Amino acid sequence: MVYHPPNFPSANNLVDYDDDTFTYTLGIGRKFSEAFSGALTLGYESSTGSTQSDLGTTDGFWSVGLGGTYSLEKAKITGGVCYTDLGDAITNNGARFTGNSAWCVGLQMTYALISTSPSKSASFGSHRSLRKVNVPDMTEQKSMSARAWAELFLLALIWGGSFLAIRVALDEVPVITSVLHRTGWAMLVLWGVIFAMRLPIPRAPRIWGAFLVMGLLNNVIPFGLMAWGQLYIETGLTSILNAATAIFGVLVAAAIFADERLTARKIIGVGLGFLGVAVAIGLQNFTTFNIQSIAQIAIIAGTFSYALASAWARAKLGDLPPQVAAAGMLTGSTIVLLPAALLIDGPVSMSLQADTWAAIGYYAIIATAGAYLLYYRVLAMAGSGNLMLVTLVIPPVAIVLGAYVRGETLMPQAYVGFALLAVGLLILNGTIGRPRN
Repeated sequence: MVYHPPNFPSANNLVDYDDDTFTYTLGIGRKFSEAFSGALTLGYESSTGSTQSDLGTTDGFWSVGLGGTYSLEKAKITGGVCYTDLGDAITNNGARFTGNSAWCVGLQMTYALISTSPSKSASFGSHRSLRKVNVPDMTEQKSMSARAWAELFLLALIWGGSFLAIRVALDEVPVITSVLHRTGWAMLVLWGVIFAMRLPIPRAPRIWGAFLVMGLLNNVIPFGLMAWGQLYIETGLTSILNAATAIFGVLVAAAIFADERLTARKIIGVGLGFLGVAVAIGLQNFTTFNIQSIAQIAIIAGTFSYALASAWARAKLGDLPPQVAAAGMLTGSTIVLLPAALLIDGPVSMSLQADTWAAIGYYAIIATAGAYLLYYRVLAMAGSGNLMLVTLVIPPVAIVLGAYVRGETLMPQAYVGFALLAVGLLILNGTIGRPRN
């Protein structure tokens, strides 16, 4: 086959295959159980030894692939990976292509969305959560009143605005100090609320030790990693990646708690969630290593810390009033952050610009102390399943504010990734795919 493009003078043909080429593929499969089957494939194409066309820059190859299918209840997951060693080639124009290879990864997930038999399933995770142990179903769905919807969207607006406020403060305040401002001022506000409500204050050293661990997992580590990451990536992208908290929460809860086993619906939701995160980051960024990719990894690590904090709260702090648990956690955070800020950033300066203080006041008083109190009000009215919808509203708020105030723009892949992540979260909380009576 010879192709001559019209009006394109060239000494050589762009595509020129004079002889037939045969590609051989050998595969073997085995059914290991009723649920799982796998396959191994080998591929080979011989080298011609002649020069290649400019659009066919390989000369033969060999490949090996491994795949499997797992069926669980109404779901089926099929995935595979293939490695191909591409043969060296010299094109008609003298270009040399040597030492090339390729990796291919595929994943397919199918799930039956309609069922006539009721079943109970659960998911775990939220934007920032301290949850009581006595919640019977962690994806509990309640009918939503107009007030519940209004407060749910208010909570999303508050948390969505926190990303911009943090970024504004970081223009003048170092990372560790910015986190210290957040936990310190919020701690004072919450203890004032506790004294006003006359709630009992725990005295057992075991509880205060749990507060210290909770402060590290839910504040010091994630706040610090995300604040540092925001120095190098957009606030909107930070908010999208932050939504992975719920995805990691499902996996951590399944690994720790016997009543949080992974169901088919959870596996599908988690898979879509991770796919969304990967797309939002940009698949091409997995092959590079620069400061932007490190910042994104830091933010993902922060969401994993949130997930660990949720599990720790359920295991160690479930018997406490949520206001006390939140204040104790912030106290533990501040105890850790104060010497860290002095050691790393130096003395804490109070001579800041007005917009910096406004940003600190917003993310510390409103988006931390106030949001914690509002979070538990919405949880009581809406249920944990509906409350997860907050996670879907936060990124649009952060994206709009980042674009309007700081002129930020996101790549189209970020929006596609968020859409996939949103579908995964809706599956996890039962909005999509929950069996109906």
